[in-house]
Amino acid sequence: HFREVGLWTLFSLVGLSLFLMLFWKKSWQLQTATAFGWGALLTSLFAIYQNITLLLGGNLTSLYSNPAAGLFGNPNFLAGYLTVTVPFSAYLISKSKSQKAKSFWSVSLLVQGLAVFLTFSQGAVLTLGLFIFIWLSFKMSDFVVDFFRVSLLGLVLITSFFVVIWGNKDSVPEGRERIIRRGLLAFYDKPILGWGWSNFDLGLVANPWPIKYNQDVYVDKAHSHLLEGSASLDSPKCRVHDESRFVVRP
Repeated sequence: HFREVGLWTLFSLVGLSLFLMLFWKKSWQLQTATAFGWGALLTSLFAIYQNITLLLGGNLTSLYSNPAAGLFGNPNFLAGYLTVTVPFSAYLISKSKSQKAKSFWSVSLLVQGLAVFLTFSQGAVLTLGLFIFIWLSFKMSDFVVDFFRVSLLGLVLITSFFVVIWGNKDSVPEGRERIIRRGLLAFYDKPILGWGWSNFDLGLVANPWPIKYNQDVYVDKAHSHLLEGSASLDSPKCRVHDESRFVVRP
């Protein structure tokens, strides 16, 4: 089901891209941004309404463990949609000619940001913060922008180091932290030749950090160019099959 939905989404995006390349007119720019802005505002209001309903019902546990997802069925999907549409709301603020329109879209942007926070999606919140920094950087001096860029890069590197090297070893087998760390250990084993094209699963099998699980999670792709970039030169000698549950076959 999810692969089918993903394929339809991919075809829709490709079709939209082709349509815009062939028939796009500059006069559509403001109307397109307005459509995205209204869509994000209505979606955010519905998500906030869902959270308020949970609060009024006294179900705080459900609010934190299963936050509102709007019409997306998953709070992370909702957060992803709201974050990628934030630039359109910001564009409407900058292009609005009347003060009332600027105020309206400014409030809309605040509502959108509140809905993002209520999804409790860490990646979306960080993305929102990054967008705010980029937006403000257009009005900053070059020195201040460069300082914040270096500081942001240093923060990302230091945080990644502590998470990957000194993170919690009691994480669940399917936890992202454990999968990423096993991928880094696999890269350390074969940093130049790699494990072979699309053989990320072999690298994980060889590095069952921190202990070996008899029923381990199966991961066939890292979905990361950094982790998979070194896995394209060595010719594979064996393949791990999903249905075999880590039985290596010749």
